[in-house]
Amino acid sequence: MLNGEALNYFINGLAAKSLKRNDFFIKAGEGQRFLGYISRGFVRSFYVNDKGKEINNHFLMHGEFAVHYSAFVKNNTSKYFFQCLDNTEFIRMTYQHIQLCYQKFPEFERYGRIIAEDIFIKYEIHLENMLFNKSVSFPYFGPLKS
Repeated sequence: MLNGEALNYFINGLAAKSLKRNDFFIKAGEGQRFLGYISRGFVRSFYVNDKGKEINNHFLMHGEFAVHYSAFVKNNTSKYFFQCLDNTEFIRMTYQHIQLCYQKFPEFERYGRIIAEDIFIKYEIHLENMLFNKSVSFPYFGPLKS
């Protein structure tokens, strides 16, 4: 359980960001400075293939994180675009802020691990659905035939 001091420290490092439909939270080729918790809205993640075609790889909604996690952690450029499909509200945090929380309040590491595990599991399930099933289901659209 986090104490009041730890929670206040964490909250003071967060920033709200509102984006309109079709705005980008992350663009491929740019550094990913923020992890974005979606508090309202709907986001698609996609890449552009070598023929210039947009390939959707994930749809995200409230309660999920808009992040190319390896780019975020390794301070690399993202390979994906994250575009709002609706007016969307994010709660943003930087990698540096997260690391400072871990250093100052070691109990934060447990929460960070839980979030990282959740992100990894969702992406792994998505990948396995694409590899082993004939259709992929997205909550807003239902099954999409491959």
